[in-house]
Amino acid sequence: MALSKILPASQEQYVGARNLIINGNMACSQRGTQSAHTQGQYEACDRFLTEMPNQKAGTWQSEQTSDVPSGEGFSNSIKMTCTSNKSTLEAGSYLTLAQRLEAQDLQHLSFGSSSAKKTTFSFWVKSNKTGTYVCYFYLQDDIRIMCQTFTIDTTDTWKNITIEFDGDTTGVIDNDNGYGAQIGLVLLAGTDRTSGTQNNGWASYTAADLAPSQTVNLADTDNNYIYWTGVQLEVGEVATPFEHEPFAVTLQKCQRYYTKSYNYSDAPATVTSVGSIYKVMDATISYGTENFTFPVKMRATPTITLYATDTGNTGKLSTNAGGGGTTEGDIIVANSSEAGAAGQSNGYSVSVTGYMRFHFQAVSEL
Repeated sequence: MALSKILPASQEQYVGARNLIINGNMACSQRGTQSAHTQGQYEACDRFLTEMPNQKAGTWQSEQTSDVPSGEGFSNSIKMTCTSNKSTLEAGSYLTLAQRLEAQDLQHLSFGSSSAKKTTFSFWVKSNKTGTYVCYFYLQDDIRIMCQTFTIDTTDTWKNITIEFDGDTTGVIDNDNGYGAQIGLVLLAGTDRTSGTQNNGWASYTAADLAPSQTVNLADTDNNYIYWTGVQLEVGEVATPFEHEPFAVTLQKCQRYYTKSYNYSDAPATVTSVGSIYKVMDATISYGTENFTFPVKMRATPTITLYATDTGNTGKLSTNAGGGGTTEGDIIVANSSEAGAAGQSNGYSVSVTGYMRFHFQAVSEL
């Protein structure tokens, strides 16, 4: 008898690759579990991006929380909280919470052909603000978008949402490691993004057409909030149960876009302890190179930031180090108090006279 026949029906097995969203259960949070926002950035839960113009959507805090829908197998969600309200939304105001998808991972959708596949987007959401929200699917290469609405009708109650997107027979997703698509939620939108026509089918992107059906301004009162978890995008017209996977698998997927030398539980620049410190050269050696390899190959050449081990400051080293000329892909140490950085996708090296200790983060987000 096949194994699947004797396991309980409710015991979901990890098979991999069905969910195109990375970290949809919000389990991985390498940068730290909480962050303040005045404009868009990647923070809190890995791979999830907030987009908003500076100060035009109020100020926000994102955090990884343990508030989750009961009985669904989740341990974490992401929470966005308004910390300074914006009751009147001017033109240029918007706030989205989304994930960008790597183009080469979307080729099986066959967009841009008559065989373009339908996809289903499902998630769990909870907010203190009831009303109509917009969910959007955006293609970067051909600048196209499709939008759908969903409703939160009960405050402070987890709700499961399922949204179907048609395949786009016109918009092509390039086969490369770049930004191919973005999918997410509109949390608020100003007049320049609500004055157009709702695109319930695929169309060329126009700012005015992003969220004309949006009735919620999540920034209208301090402490408004929204929780999100169980985010899944899959091929087909049916939402299947969330694809739970081992944490180690999720972490490796996230490290393609962001990695660090700190212990997992330590956010960059928040600790000055010696844990996970990279001692590059022994003081008794006059010159040499020590090579380091990232846990997984990164998406592209990352931007590397160095952190001192004694102060946590960026761009500073905790001990003296002589200059080291290197080729592309090396961290270049300028002197004992500052450093420039570059890196290649599968690792980097450091050349110094004497020794130094430092922490780093490497970013190759879309």
